[in-house]
Amino acid sequence: MRTLTPHALELVFLDLPGVPGPVADSGHPLRLRASARATGLIGDALVRLAQGQALDLALEEEARPGADATLRVHADKTGSLVACACALGAAPESAGDLAAFGEHLGIAFQIVDDVLGLWGDPAVTAKPAGADLTARKKPHGTGARAVSEAAACAHERMALDALARVCPSSYQAGGDLRALAAFVVGRAY
Repeated sequence: MRTLTPHALELVFLDLPGVPGPVADSGHPLRLRASARATGLIGDALVRLAQGQALDLALEEEARPGADATLRVHADKTGSLVACACALGAAPESAGDLAAFGEHLGIAFQIVDDVLGLWGDPAVTAKPAGADLTARKKPHGTGARAVSEAAACAHERMALDALARVCPSSYQAGGDLRALAAFVVGRAY
């Protein structure tokens, strides 16, 4: 995380189209507002990431933490980072829906990762089956693969619903993001 934070903050201060000069030399309101918004989004994501990691470590000590706790970890770790990435590239009026798209997509990604870690073909996934259990991680769906796959699909639907509010399917970006969501849920590695 020490290397992520300086790089993430460096990205905040890159040039904005149509705004001259670096942020240090410019009091341009658009640049300052964009930098403040980006810093807030990155800060929120990093706080959630730390909270998720703390919960993840605490769950290693519990025999059966439950799906809700595991989903909270997924939302705070992977979901928050993907949500931040989606919101950073968005116009302010679209940022909330694109963050929701990213959060649900991140959760779906992590659920599929858990399924692959438990039941995936090690020759395809390049990681030993059951490695998360050996490491005392509590992956989603240790009981029923079908339940986990349904949860991943539900989060994919929620992601696509959020995307539809801001990006019609006729837009190229919308098509690309829909294809990404399909890949995340349908991948074998």
